[in-house]
Amino acid sequence: MNAKVVQTGEPITARSVSWFWHKRIYVGTKFTDLPPRVKMAVLAHEFAHCEGHHTEWRALALLCPFLIKWLCHWQEYRADAYVARCGFGPELLWFLRDESKGSTTHPQNYLRRQKLVHNKFFAQPPLRANTDALLA
Repeated sequence: MNAKVVQTGEPITARSVSWFWHKRIYVGTKFTDLPPRVKMAVLAHEFAHCEGHHTEWRALALLCPFLIKWLCHWQEYRADAYVARCGFGPELLWFLRDESKGSTTHPQNYLRRQKLVHNKFFAQPPLRANTDALLA
């Protein structure tokens, strides 16, 4: 899969947009301040969104609006699991250390961390060892 990484001046870390063969990962001004391995974790997360055709699925879900929040949250957990399988789970845990309020498209960070640390389905193997140190 080819996803083109594009730098923007937006005050974001990263976001992805994929529409079949047109796949883009946009990195913003917050991305440049991250440590190198955390950058890899963020890029892997966005790559998973592109690879999983998440934008296309969200467009289809607009036909059934009551599914949107569930679908978006499930996609975030799946993209996080991909990052863990790539070996960047500890870096993703560090990135998710703040307490976000969540949104329609993103679950709260503590829920994402919980899935990575405890849930075998989403993170194989689970990241249980030394998680307090990872989040410090």
